[in-house]
Amino acid sequence: MLSFAGRLSGDRGPRRNMLHVLASRGLEPQEGLALEAMLELYDNTRILPNESLCMEVNFRLMEGASCGCCLLTPDIGEDQDVLLEPGKECLIYTNGLELLEQIEQLTARPELAEAIGYAAWQRIQEEHLLRHRAEAIVREAKNIGHAAQGEKAALHLRMTIAQLTRAGIFMEDPAITDARLRASSHSWAFAARVQLASETGQTEFCAKLLQEALLSGFGANQLEVDGICSFAAIQTYDLGIAKQFWYRYHQDTERQKAKKPESLYHICLLWAQEYMRRGRLAQPGLPFKQGSCPESALEALLFAGRFAEGNNEWRRLLAGLEHMPRSYPQLYADTMLELGCRTPQDWRTDLRAALALFRICALPEGEQLLLRAWNNAAATGREQAFLTMLCKTPAVMRAFETAL
Repeated sequence: MLSFAGRLSGDRGPRRNMLHVLASRGLEPQEGLALEAMLELYDNTRILPNESLCMEVNFRLMEGASCGCCLLTPDIGEDQDVLLEPGKECLIYTNGLELLEQIEQLTARPELAEAIGYAAWQRIQEEHLLRHRAEAIVREAKNIGHAAQGEKAALHLRMTIAQLTRAGIFMEDPAITDARLRASSHSWAFAARVQLASETGQTEFCAKLLQEALLSGFGANQLEVDGICSFAAIQTYDLGIAKQFWYRYHQDTERQKAKKPESLYHICLLWAQEYMRRGRLAQPGLPFKQGSCPESALEALLFAGRFAEGNNEWRRLLAGLEHMPRSYPQLYADTMLELGCRTPQDWRTDLRAALALFRICALPEGEQLLLRAWNNAAATGREQAFLTMLCKTPAVMRAFETAL
C-alpha cells in the first residue's frame, strides 16, 4: 500500500506536485489525522513517500520508519543520512522521475520494500527511541564544562526572546523587548534592537538608534551591527545612512578599496556578496518576509529584488549560491525560470530550470522545458554539451531518451 499523511496547504508547491504525480499510482493523501489514525495508516503502509518543506529532517521520517514503512525521501544530506542509511534503511530520490522509478521497482519487488522497512524499524529500536534521545541529552549535558552565567546567560536569554518575537512565536510588546535588550551592552543586543524597531515599523525610533550608532561608533566593523543597520536604513530608502554603515564596516581596511554603492539595489548586492564572503549564505529557522531585516546572502538578494527594476544580477547571484538547488528547490526553480524567460535562447539556463522543475516534481513543465533546451542546443550544434550535462541526472536522461 502506498500512503501519505500531511498538510496540503497552498505554500507547499513541491508537495502538491509530488501528490499529483503519485495520484496516477493510486495515492490518496490524508490530512489532519489524529495520532492514532496516522499510526494505523502507517501500519498498513508498505511504501511511504516523504516530502520536506524546508529540506529538513521531519517527523514523517521517524514516524514512518518506526512503523516499518519503506521510506522514499528527498536528498536532504548528512543530517538525514546519519539517522537512516540510504539504500538499506530508506531510499533517496533527487527528483520526481527517480521517485516514480523507485515506486515501480518496489511495487514489482514487494520483498525489497519489506526488507528496507524492516531494516528501518530495527534502526529505530536500536538508536532512535525516546529513551535514546533522553540518554543523549543527559550525556551531552554531562560533557558541558559549565553553563553560561551572569551577563552572558542574560544576553542569551534576551536574544532568544528577541528572535522568538521576530518570528511571531513569542508575543510581547516591542517596547518591553527593547527595554530588555537595552539592559545589555553587547553589540548583538543593539543589533537586535535595530532589527525589531525596523521590522515593527518604528521608523523614528529606528532612525534614532542608527544615529546613535554612527555618533558613538558603537559596533563599527562588525557585520552583525553594520549590516543590519545598513539594511534598516535601506528599508526607509535612506541610501546616505546605509552607505555610512557600509563604509564604517570597512574602516579597518583602506576605505578607498571599499566599492562605492551607487544605488539601493547596488548596496544590497554588495552586502550580499560580503555575506557570501563571510560564509553567511542563509539563516534557517526564521521566515523572511516583506519588512524583514536581512542577515544573510540569501535574504540580502531577496531584499535586493525590491529595487532591481529589471536588472537580473540578483537572480544570477541567487542561483549561484552554494547548495541552493537542494536546500531551497522551489525558490531555485522559480529563479531559474525567471532567468530563462529573459534569455529564451540560452539552452543551459533552460536545462538547469528543467532539472530544477524535476526536483520539485513538476514533471510536465520540466519535460516541456527540457525539450526546448534540447532544440536550442541542437540549433547551435551543442548537442554533446547538452547530453554531458544531462547524464549527471540518470533518471532524467532515461526519460529524455524515451521522449525522443
